[in-house]
Amino acid sequence: MLQAIPLQGLNHWNAFWVWNLISLGPLVVSLWLVVRGLGINFLGWSLLPIVSLLLLCDPLRQQVIQGQLNLTLLLPIIGAWYADRTNRPKWAGLFLGIAAAIKIFPAFLFVYFVLRRNWKSVAVSLVSLILITAMTALVLGVDTYRMYVEAILPTTVTLKGTWNNASLPGLWCKLFDPTNKTGEIMPLFHGQFLTCTATFASWGVVLAYLIRLVPRVRSRRDCDLAFGLSVTAMLLVSPVTLEHYFLLLLIPLAVVWTGLPSSRMASQPAPTTESTTALADRWRFHAIVVALFLPVIILCNLFIPGEFPNGSASPAYTLTVLSFQYYALMGLFYVTASSITRPPRSVNRLNRPAW
Repeated sequence: MLQAIPLQGLNHWNAFWVWNLISLGPLVVSLWLVVRGLGINFLGWSLLPIVSLLLLCDPLRQQVIQGQLNLTLLLPIIGAWYADRTNRPKWAGLFLGIAAAIKIFPAFLFVYFVLRRNWKSVAVSLVSLILITAMTALVLGVDTYRMYVEAILPTTVTLKGTWNNASLPGLWCKLFDPTNKTGEIMPLFHGQFLTCTATFASWGVVLAYLIRLVPRVRSRRDCDLAFGLSVTAMLLVSPVTLEHYFLLLLIPLAVVWTGLPSSRMASQPAPTTESTTALADRWRFHAIVVALFLPVIILCNLFIPGEFPNGSASPAYTLTVLSFQYYALMGLFYVTASSITRPPRSVNRLNRPAW
């Protein structure tokens, strides 16, 4: 909320465009930190394909159209990761506290630092969160938080069953308790108990994977993968995960990408077990990226009868067309988790050009 104070003297449209322009700064800094942190050999001509991908990226397009907070939220998350990997626990905690103060759901990343027993980061993040919250209440008044609880949170609850929610709670709401009032999603069964039970059970499975994998990582790369796994889990367990939230997946996507085998290994003329696995890994990763970048409304209009969302989606469509980005998130979670348990490859892309 404090972020919007400098824009209070502008009208809506001017503030909208200024906000979008300002938000590009955190995106550039985040990309630079990832390139620097992972040791990617960035070349000048790499800007062309990077800009092209960004222009084709539907999450970025939704971020700009809606004037969302995700780019400003991305920077403290990247900052927490970068500070953690450079052995600066207090800075990592500060950045995590800032992220949790901007929006609630990044507080899930506390789980990563607790499982890593990084108590300095946990303590600093809690203190910084409390201080930022108190500062916001002091500047904007306590009524700001009362309005958030009474007006904003109930709206968030109604969004859980919306058609483009890619989180675990979103899947179960669409199947058992859709909150839409226009009838565009037909439930498989009606039942809030089923929704709650399935939600808590799936949360438990995700948390169990983190408890199993995160504490045992030792190498720097495995720590990067564990942090990326926690970010993906954060979006899976969040009540609402819309398209523009996928911008926060920069760390898991970058870390998994740098660990992919080179195209030379994947395209060996004589197929071997290693080359076959390498080729499968590359295609799996590319499929995940395309699914996350692709506008979900395109598939909805192609496959769901009627002009969606005015048409009607049966449970079969909910489990397929409306959930393909949920499956992409689950695929990224699986690929990241399996990369932690897999022995390191002899060939990777850490020292290769960005493109």
